[in-house]
Amino acid sequence: RKKVIQFIEERILPANFGYALETAAFVCNNQITQRTIPETISDPFGEDEHLDKFLDGVSRSGRKGGRAALEIMFDACVLMKSETMVNNQPRSVGSSDMIDLGYRLSIASFLLSSEEKLRTEENDAGSSFWESFVPCTSKSSLSSLESLSKSLQEAEEEMANQQQPTFYASASSDTIASKKQPLEKHQVSLDAVTLWAERTAPLFSATLSTFMHYLLFPDKPYPPSRTPFLFPELGEHGSAIFGRGLSSQLFSFACMSRSLGGMWYRLYSSDHDGMSFNRLSNALLGYSGPTLVIIREQGGGTFGAFTSSTWKESADFYGNNDCFLFQLEPYTTVMRPRMGGSNNFMYCNPEARSKGYDKLPHGIGFGGTRTDKPRLFISEDFDTCFATSGDLTFVAGALLPPTKDGFARKHFEVDSIETWGVGGNEVVEAALGDRVKQRKIFESNIRKARLVDKAQFLDDFKNGLIESKAFVHRGQIDGRANNDDDKET
Repeated sequence: RKKVIQFIEERILPANFGYALETAAFVCNNQITQRTIPETISDPFGEDEHLDKFLDGVSRSGRKGGRAALEIMFDACVLMKSETMVNNQPRSVGSSDMIDLGYRLSIASFLLSSEEKLRTEENDAGSSFWESFVPCTSKSSLSSLESLSKSLQEAEEEMANQQQPTFYASASSDTIASKKQPLEKHQVSLDAVTLWAERTAPLFSATLSTFMHYLLFPDKPYPPSRTPFLFPELGEHGSAIFGRGLSSQLFSFACMSRSLGGMWYRLYSSDHDGMSFNRLSNALLGYSGPTLVIIREQGGGTFGAFTSSTWKESADFYGNNDCFLFQLEPYTTVMRPRMGGSNNFMYCNPEARSKGYDKLPHGIGFGGTRTDKPRLFISEDFDTCFATSGDLTFVAGALLPPTKDGFARKHFEVDSIETWGVGGNEVVEAALGDRVKQRKIFESNIRKARLVDKAQFLDDFKNGLIESKAFVHRGQIDGRANNDDDKET
């Protein structure tokens, strides 16, 4: 364990984070003043006051809700840059610094919660094993974190445009500014971070609370009353969209919903299974667990939809409000269901269901309507796919990046598409079992239909309803017999 903690401190977490966290959570947690960490807290258990502050800091990092945890992360970012915090003055952090801290805390939490498993894997992999967990600085990884940073900056711009009173210091401060002062470029306030987390990344604050739990209470299970941050794991399944195991793209998804943490199971990949709508729909139909549909289009965007309802063929929309649309890159945003909006959540209508006679869109869709077509639509031929920026089911927001001239786009060409079963091992295994049962029922019905059709065909054949030379002689014999009877009479 000492080796893991040392690796986390030296290679995973930002420089000076230990000092910043100690100051933000355990020293300055009810009065933000210009100060540096005092010598007296080197032994936090030396006095009752220090013990109270320590316990209060632990509570604020998780048990007092997401706002308190975000406040500690925010203050830690301030301290890592300036090493002081001044009361009664506007405080801000770089949007990229805040996102980077959350990403690094998520990796640290994964390492602390998987110590036993990692020890076994280390013995097999050798000395380079730990290097795979160092935050990636590749272009794709930085691009995904930058997409999150852009969405956080937009929250700051939105609050600035509203010109509403805002808290400049911590949530515990009594200082309120009468008008929001503009911040430097790429700087965000605590209020903007809170707004962004509620709307786009509700699990972002859990990166700190999960890290603190596994750091301080390694032998205790995570409290069932709280939601941990679980880094998505792809297992043995490869992906054309995600890179390394602890990629920043997976971090972005885990921030969006608790259902997107833990083990994932690949249901379909166009790169592996081919660009086939039949295979795509066959992978989804009957699967009863939550699923994630991810599309990478040739225009540079990555987007899709999450839903928790069982997939089925239908001419009508179905599903529930536990779903959302998202754009992952080049800008991260989440479009959740509207309050009191339409119930047109998801749609799966292959042409084979009605032989094309229903005159409805044939493919998979989310939001929108059947007449005007869904808001996000994947056609059977993959040639007429499109995504719009608004409908009556989900809140407004662009799924596709604009053109180089800044114009909104509607149509897209699929480069890669993947569907994943999500929600963790137990949920995925149960959903796969339900899909197997559904396929057996479907195959049984096909066999019964074929037997019925064959029996009916033979009856019609024998009764002359179906013309055939095989029974012409019967009619000829019957005809001769009738003629002979007529002659005798």
